[in-house]
Amino acid sequence: MQAKKDASFSPDVLRGWTETFQTHIKHSRTRFECAKLFGNLFNEWLSSGASVTAGAKLNDAEVEVPHTDAEPFIEIGRKELHNQKERLDSIIFTPPIVDCTALHSYLTSLFSDEAPNGTLQHLRKDIEEFGKYIRRKVITADDVRWTISSLLSSDLMDEEKRNTIKEFNENRGVLDSVTSVLKMRLASLDSSCWPEGGVVIEM
Repeated sequence: MQAKKDASFSPDVLRGWTETFQTHIKHSRTRFECAKLFGNLFNEWLSSGASVTAGAKLNDAEVEVPHTDAEPFIEIGRKELHNQKERLDSIIFTPPIVDCTALHSYLTSLFSDEAPNGTLQHLRKDIEEFGKYIRRKVITADDVRWTISSLLSSDLMDEEKRNTIKEFNENRGVLDSVTSVLKMRLASLDSSCWPEGGVVIEM
């Protein structure tokens, strides 16, 4: 929708979003498959536990899951089932331990060659120059108006927020006020105190 209305919308950006969306779908599908597997294992564990009330008196021999007309007969090893459930729990609910030193060493060796390091330095330089350009740029009411128009055409906000910024766009006094606030915030960027947990934003 935005690509049709915005002539400056790059096809490369559209392809990038498409690839990102496809990757998100693949990851979500994998997560759902894992959740389904966990659910099946959990149901089997509950079934095997429900059929044995005196678990402490039984050994780790195989336990039969009650047979129903809807499901085939499955023979499950009680010990193996518990081990699988514990392993699955550890994978899903235990935060991964990242060796920061090893990761830093890997990245250092990755960019140790001339070509990758040159690309990294070029990227850092581009980001630095863009940041300096943003700091030097004077924000105008027209910039705010164009930004609001882009937001309205992108359909990224709910109806209440869309109506609010529509009113901003139709009132020159409000546009001037928003522009002044943005100028002051940009000018005081060096003295801003950022919270340790980061700044919560809404796209």
